[in-house]
Amino acid sequence: MGDGQTVNGQARTIVAVSAVLSALAILAVALRFYTKTYKDVKFYKEDWLILGGLALTLGVTINNIVGVAVGGIGEQEIWTNIYAGDGVALFPTPKELLPDGKVMFVMQIMHTCAMPVIKASVLAFYRRIFVTPAKSSRSFNIAIWVIATYVLLWWISIFFATLLQCNPISDNWGTDPLQLPGCPSNINVMYQTAAFTNLVSDIAILTLPFFPMRKLQLPMGRKIAVLCIFMTGGV
Repeated sequence: MGDGQTVNGQARTIVAVSAVLSALAILAVALRFYTKTYKDVKFYKEDWLILGGLALTLGVTINNIVGVAVGGIGEQEIWTNIYAGDGVALFPTPKELLPDGKVMFVMQIMHTCAMPVIKASVLAFYRRIFVTPAKSSRSFNIAIWVIATYVLLWWISIFFATLLQCNPISDNWGTDPLQLPGCPSNINVMYQTAAFTNLVSDIAILTLPFFPMRKLQLPMGRKIAVLCIFMTGGV
């Protein structure tokens, strides 16, 4: 990137990790659809939701790779150019700042949209197997809807908070490397809040199967095995 000297760059690591995880995600979803097709099993809402989640996740991956290629993501640089004048050095020029800002902004939006879709798929799956007309669990059904509402509200709030974090929006990839005037100085607080509140729903979804599993007439070893299968959703 222009006048900077790259040190300790993580660009190759970002590309490698993104490619490997995306390949595993594609394989998992492909096997899911192949198995259901081969066994002539009906597709349910959770199948189509996870397909949408995969598409959004691949969008994040592609954005990561594009960011490495044109935006300098993963490059820790020592800047030698002085853009802002005397006393303020070591900043990228607007030409160098622009691609990185755009890539990061798109990545945030796509990631914010991907998480709720994936969680909706898991919740739809839980509801289908644990809540049926023959064996209904009112409290479990309510818990699913409460978590689903939380996830929906999280998506709405974080989506618009991310979209409007800078005013005007173009300040997300602005041309002033000193201090983008439309972006709040404490913007990291929003990122930390988004991550923490997202983790809350992750934990709630992962622990949800524990309650109906307690009622199953299975040996403890089998219960633990089934729970471990559900816990793989945390990966």
